[in-house]
Amino acid sequence: MYKLIAVTVFCILCIIGCTSKDEHKPGIGTPQLSKDDKIIYFQYHEGWNSSICRMGINDSLLEQIVPCTNEFSFYLPRLSDDGEKIVFIGKNFDSNIDKVFIANADGSSVQGLFTSKRIYEAFLSKNRNEIIYNMADTVANYSSIARKSAHGYDIFSFDMENKITQKLTNFNSYEINGVSNYKNDSLLYNDKDIDGICAIARNNPSMPEVIIKNENPGDMNYMYYYPKFVEKYNVIVFQNSYQLYQLKADYQIKLIYQSDKMIESFCVFNTLPRILFTLKGEFCFYSINFDGTDLQRKEVKLNK
Repeated sequence: MYKLIAVTVFCILCIIGCTSKDEHKPGIGTPQLSKDDKIIYFQYHEGWNSSICRMGINDSLLEQIVPCTNEFSFYLPRLSDDGEKIVFIGKNFDSNIDKVFIANADGSSVQGLFTSKRIYEAFLSKNRNEIIYNMADTVANYSSIARKSAHGYDIFSFDMENKITQKLTNFNSYEINGVSNYKNDSLLYNDKDIDGICAIARNNPSMPEVIIKNENPGDMNYMYYYPKFVEKYNVIVFQNSYQLYQLKADYQIKLIYQSDKMIESFCVFNTLPRILFTLKGEFCFYSINFDGTDLQRKEVKLNK
């Protein structure tokens, strides 16, 4: 089940696919959109090699802006709020080391910031001098039938000017994902221990606000995760394995899209009430309005 996949397995799924048969099949994921919605940024993988790419939403022509190296494969790109910078993670599969990088949105001036293990996601906060990321402190096997996976998640910050790391939470959660900026200097995320979407104020991170709680833990339809706050429309968009939802200001949950295939990743348009997303095993992007209308498919063209 997608919600329960731990960080290491998730990263491998994002980068190489889940079967040896499709190990070298090209794939895409984790889209981000430029401020004017004209350029899609995403990760592109072939086997273990993953690069940061972009393409024009009209010409659909893939361009590698940060190619993978002999040392790192790159994944999980996150654009800054102003669209000028892109933060992403480099993974060295030989050493199992993760490194957070930042670059200009065109892929120039790539800079490595800090290195650790089991970094899940990272992005540039609103103050532009700070990287927010979530990280696990343990790799363990809590079941006789499960493989070892990362647990003990918390949220951290890295001061780029002073090179100082600060641990923002002490949750030691089974899993935290989808950390992003929220309103009033707070952070939005999903917490597996709470089984819901939460927010923490930066000035009081020990007291999370539960925004949506899964009241049916045995039903995958209520396993909500990867929340994104859309300030322009005052809604939270989120997903589970096969659905996309929005939470309106009146706390009413509305289904946007039901898929027959697993939804792997999504982002929200900046100029329209619209969502861009990827489906498992498909080399294309889909988009749909918040009200569930106008589903469109956008192929990705390889420049060979």
